Amino acid sequence: MTSIKNLPGHTALFILLLTLSACNFNKSEQKQQNHQNEFADMHNAKIALDWAGHYAGILPCASCPGIKINIQLKENGTYQKTTEYIDEDGEPETTTGTFYWSDDNNKITIEEHLYFVGEGQLIHLDKEGNRISGELASHYILKKKAPIN
Repeated sequence: MTSIKNLPGHTALFILLLTLSACNFNKSEQKQQNHQNEFADMHNAKIALDWAGHYAGILPCASCPGIKINIQLKENGTYQKTTEYIDEDGEPETTTGTFYWSDDNNKITIEEHLYFVGEGQLIHLDKEGNRISGELASHYILKKKAPIN
């Protein structure tokens, strides 16, 4: 194998420049990838949306006309959730606790339920974290209510 010392000057210089430019290209590519990752990290519901507030809706129910759900999300990561089965005996059930953000900061878990956090809405998801489809899909959306002054 020929060492770089034995190559003509212009060939050795060419190889050196080629090697350096490849290093700089990789650094530039890495910087661009890091910038894209930072942008992706910044564009999520937790950071980009005004998610704290009061959400309400009526979820479908197999044994009653519906389930009234009211959820209050607080900036400190806590919630208050009131559940009431329409036309059934019993008082509304209110629970409080801490909700948890998903790794991508676009979904929250409240108790055993998963919600996608959208602009002005929480979308109740199935157990696998997917949106519910079909003719009742729109009934799984809790709308954000105006703040009470």
